[in-house]
Amino acid sequence: MKQTKLFRQTFTFLFFFLLIFVQLPDMATCLKKTQTPIIGVLTQESTSRMKHYGNQFIASSTVQWLSSAGARVIPIYYDINIEVLDEVLDQVNGVVIPSGGIYLQSSEQEVQHFPLYVTLRKIVEIAKEKTDKGDAFPIFSFGNGMYSLMKILSENKVIEEHVEASDLSVDLKVVAKQDALKTSQLFEAFSSYYIINDDPEKNSGDVGGENYDAIENQIDSESNLKFWMDQEFAITKKQFQGSQELKNFFHLLQTTKDRKGKEIVASIEAKNYPFFGIGWMPDKSAWEIMSTKKQFCHTQDCIIISQNFAHLIVRHAKKNNQKIWSSKEELKRMIQGTSIFETKQQTDNKISECYFFELSPQYGKSDASLFETLTDFFSILGLTAGLVFFYLGIKVILTSNAFKNLVKNIK
Repeated sequence: MKQTKLFRQTFTFLFFFLLIFVQLPDMATCLKKTQTPIIGVLTQESTSRMKHYGNQFIASSTVQWLSSAGARVIPIYYDINIEVLDEVLDQVNGVVIPSGGIYLQSSEQEVQHFPLYVTLRKIVEIAKEKTDKGDAFPIFSFGNGMYSLMKILSENKVIEEHVEASDLSVDLKVVAKQDALKTSQLFEAFSSYYIINDDPEKNSGDVGGENYDAIENQIDSESNLKFWMDQEFAITKKQFQGSQELKNFFHLLQTTKDRKGKEIVASIEAKNYPFFGIGWMPDKSAWEIMSTKKQFCHTQDCIIISQNFAHLIVRHAKKNNQKIWSSKEELKRMIQGTSIFETKQQTDNKISECYFFELSPQYGKSDASLFETLTDFFSILGLTAGLVFFYLGIKVILTSNAFKNLVKNIK
């Protein structure tokens, strides 16, 4: 009788131990930091020459640039419903704001009515809220995207000036103070020997004591280090210095000059948020090689530094704990399922290929698979029950007379 009871208790223990073992992969997935973060890329309105493909687009080079650093990409439609935008931003780990879109020279009253501006302003608000609550939400902006970000964070008090920087390969001038450079993660990415470490305790953003001097010298001295801009409007250094809002929010790291010598903002980094901005196109060096007429820099240093920026945004995105609701939702939203078209002629060889989209579709939690939701629920329920019964089984076995007698006989 005692042996039968001991056998039954042992069987119960082994059963629930096996149940827990089966659930371990799911548990590990829940606890593990994401290694393939999802980056939302804001779409741009198509020009009249591209409208027949779709009313908005994302350059293929931007997607390749992010994917090569380990990110997955979903589009964020510039005309998206604001309520739906909240749901989308709960499923991504960061946002990239590419160049183009907003009429930068427009006044505060005019810009309020642009769908892209409304969407971008909401993205910035939500990113700040999430970061303030402890779940850092990175934003990386480039080209017009950077100047648009600055416009919003200046509370629309800065109106961009006309500049002569279309299809221009520029040098950069470091203007930040040494204290800002020593802790700047964006400035660190200019090193050709930039080392990525996902452990924030081992890579806090400090560029390593006096190492910033070597990076500054590399930027200032190497003639083969050029950065391609395509700007008709930009924020100047003088405007930045005259805006208390911008000075309070950002470090101004670098400037450059247009064809007429006007000094304009080239790179910025937020002081208290993972928000970064550069005035040129980082995706061109490695991924736009179809034309020698454009002044894209294809040297090894340019490509490495360009890739460093992708690693920078992905590294920060990995720290964000959000995840997409279901694998079905992920497959539906991934940009790889979108039509791609050659656009050399329509963009004067600036963009070789683009992903195109029609009017913004409606996202929603209702799209999530009910089966997958229930599966996740029962997985968690089964894991919890398994742990409880595992504990009770151990307790029953260890306190049973049969177990005590077994131990006594062994001795």
